[in-house]
Amino acid sequence: MKRLILLFTILPILSIAQQTYVPDDNFEGYLEANGMGNGIPYDDSVTTANIDTITHLSLNNNWNIGYGIIDLTGIEDFSSLNYLNCCCNQITSLDVSKLTNLNYLDCSNNLITCLNVQNGNNYNMEIYTYNPNLSCIEVDDPFWSTTNWDYIGWGQSYNFTLNCNYPSNCFSTTTIQENTNSINLYPNPTNNLITIDIEGNNKPFNVEVYDFTGRLLKTTNNTTISLKDYPKGIYLLNVAYGDRVEQVKVVRK
Repeated sequence: MKRLILLFTILPILSIAQQTYVPDDNFEGYLEANGMGNGIPYDDSVTTANIDTITHLSLNNNWNIGYGIIDLTGIEDFSSLNYLNCCCNQITSLDVSKLTNLNYLDCSNNLITCLNVQNGNNYNMEIYTYNPNLSCIEVDDPFWSTTNWDYIGWGQSYNFTLNCNYPSNCFSTTTIQENTNSINLYPNPTNNLITIDIEGNNKPFNVEVYDFTGRLLKTTNNTTISLKDYPKGIYLLNVAYGDRVEQVKVVRK
């Protein structure tokens, strides 16, 4: 009997805390830096218990400069969230249908083409979503949203409906790599300079360099970037060219 009591006492200690999948390194880095992670940077996850009681989440600074976030996968486990400001990042799709307590949403100035706010709480929501590539939004009540949300795009109009017939992969997660099919970085790791090669691109491009907390360090359009003024670690480059934005990792050794 003593052994059984001891076993049941130890089991809770040995249990593994539930984790939430967060594939975007900038989003994960922000959560880690603000006490909402799991203490292991860049393992694509955070501890669910650290986020499911959060009520307020602002993913930009006081000057409305974002953290280069492309993918908000993991936001669905912020089950207590009533305020979400993810303005001014590079998010391509957003699904907040599981955030049933959400009263305020600002997802303006992103690259969103698919947006689902069908959370059963639209009547209590204030929403702002200026995104030039967005034309249709999935909502609880299309008539109510058309009547009450005419202001949300600052002059941009949307089709509110129960089903936008988005492509099947519209809300799929974004894979962040050290190299992509189009972008190569070398040398990587580096102790100073990193060179960017974009295959088949002869047009202007823009690069934003972020640290692991999501802090913007520099913006440049040079093909060679110096990291000599920054400490050793992992950095994220957001590379915008043509109508595409890709994110790649750089290791400063």
